[in-house]
Amino acid sequence: MMKQLGKVIAFLLIFILGLSGLYRIFSWKETSGENKSSVQALYEIGDKDRVDVVFIGPSFTYSLANPAILWDDYGIASFNLGVSGQDTEAAYTSILEVLKTQTPEVVMVDFSATMTEGYQVESNRYRNMLAYRLSKENYELIDKLTETFDEKKDFLLRWPIVHTRYKELQRYDFEQYMPSIYTLGFCYDWTIMSWMPDFTVLYSKEQTPISPINQEFVDKIVALSQERGFSVVFYLPALDRGEDTQRIFNGVEAYMDEIGVTYLDFARNAAEIGIDYQTDFIDHGHSNYTGAKKLTDYIGRFLAENFRLEDHRGEPDYEPWELCSLYQSHLLAMKNVQTLSEPADIAEILVNMDQLVIVASLEGDFLSSDRDLARVYDTLGLYGGEYEDGGTWVIQDGELTDYIPRDTLGEVHIRVNSADTVSVFRMETEEGTNVKCQMGGLPYNPLQPNASGLYLMAYDKFTNEVIVNSWFR
Repeated sequence: MMKQLGKVIAFLLIFILGLSGLYRIFSWKETSGENKSSVQALYEIGDKDRVDVVFIGPSFTYSLANPAILWDDYGIASFNLGVSGQDTEAAYTSILEVLKTQTPEVVMVDFSATMTEGYQVESNRYRNMLAYRLSKENYELIDKLTETFDEKKDFLLRWPIVHTRYKELQRYDFEQYMPSIYTLGFCYDWTIMSWMPDFTVLYSKEQTPISPINQEFVDKIVALSQERGFSVVFYLPALDRGEDTQRIFNGVEAYMDEIGVTYLDFARNAAEIGIDYQTDFIDHGHSNYTGAKKLTDYIGRFLAENFRLEDHRGEPDYEPWELCSLYQSHLLAMKNVQTLSEPADIAEILVNMDQLVIVASLEGDFLSSDRDLARVYDTLGLYGGEYEDGGTWVIQDGELTDYIPRDTLGEVHIRVNSADTVSVFRMETEEGTNVKCQMGGLPYNPLQPNASGLYLMAYDKFTNEVIVNSWFR
C-alpha cells in the first residue's frame, strides 16, 4: 500500500514539474520594446536587495532613465519597471512587486497614468496582469481590472491564454530575452521623429480638480512610502498633451502641492535638460537614446543633489549593473561601426571590444586597393603570414586562433552560443577560390569567387549580433 502511494506521489510530482515546465514555455510573454520585458528583468535580478532607485510607469518609463548611465556616472543601482499602458492600479501593484525583494531609497513614479482610466488596448491588459507571477497582489489587481467571472478565471488560471500560444512559439520562449537580462528595464531606440509641443497648452494654468481615482493613487503611494521608508518622487515625461490632459495634470500637481509631495515635469524643464524636440524622440512622448541620455543626466544630478545614495561601483554583488554597462558599450560600439566606411577605422573599434569573433580575409589583388588595408592588418595584430601573402585569419577574444594561407583550402567552425556556430570556409568553386562565412547554414556574405580586397566579419558573442559583414575593395 505504502509502495503504491509512493508511486502515486512520485507520478504527481513528475506531472506537476512537467506541467510547470510546459507552462514556462507556453505562457504569455511581454515582448514590447525590442523584445524587452521589464517585469522579467526584475525577476532576473533575483532576491538580493540591491535596487536603490526604481522608476515606475507606462511605456514612457522604459525609454526615460538609462540605468547604465546612472551606474557609470554615479554608481546608482537603478531599475526601470515600465509596462505599456500601465494605469494607476497597475502602477501601485508594480511598486508592491518591487518591495517584495527590494528596499529602494527612492521610487520615481510617472503620473501620466492619471490621464486615462482602464485600457484602450487589449494587449496592455495582458502586459499588466499576466507578466507578473501569480500572487495575492496579482490576484487583487486582476479582481479590480476585470468585470465578469469568466474574465477573472481566464486571467487567474491563464490556461485559455496559454492554450493558443503553441501556434506562435519562437526561440525566445525557451530562453530569456537578452534585453530583459542586461538593460534593467531600459529600451534602446535610435529612431528620430521631429515634433513640437503646443507651449500654450503646456504652460496653461487651467486645471480639472483631481478625481477620486487619481487622488487615491497619489495617497496610496505616499502612504506606502511612509510605511516602507522610501522617498517618492512623481514625474511627468515630456509627452505631447492636449488641453484636457494638461488640465488633469495641473489638477494632480495642485493636489501634490497641497500635501507637499515632490514632482518633476520634464516638459516644463526641457530647456534646462537640453531636450531637442527635433532629435530626441521616437514619437510624441517616447525618448530615443539621445533624449534618454539627456533625461538621465538630469535625473542623476537631481538624485545626487537631493538624496544620499551609495556608489556601488566595484562591489561584487552588483554584477547586473556592470553587465548593463557592458551591454551598452557593445551596442554603442556597434552603432559607431555602422557609421564608418573605412575598414581601418572599423578595426580600431573592434580591437577595443571583448567577446568578439573576427574573420579577416585578404584576397586577390588586394595590394592594389585604395584602402589602407595594411593598417587593418596591423591594428588587428594579425600574424601567421606576412601581409603581402594574404589569407584568412580568425580571431577570438583578441587572440588569433586560426590562419588559412591564401593558397590553402580549409574550414574553421566556432561555437558562439547554445544555438549558433560561425563557420569559415576557404573553398574551391567552379569559378575559382572563394572565402565564405556562415552561421546556422545561412551565408553572411554573397558568394564572391576571385574577389579582391578585404573581407571583414565580426560576431559579438555578448549581444549575439553580427556587427560587421562587408567586402572592402
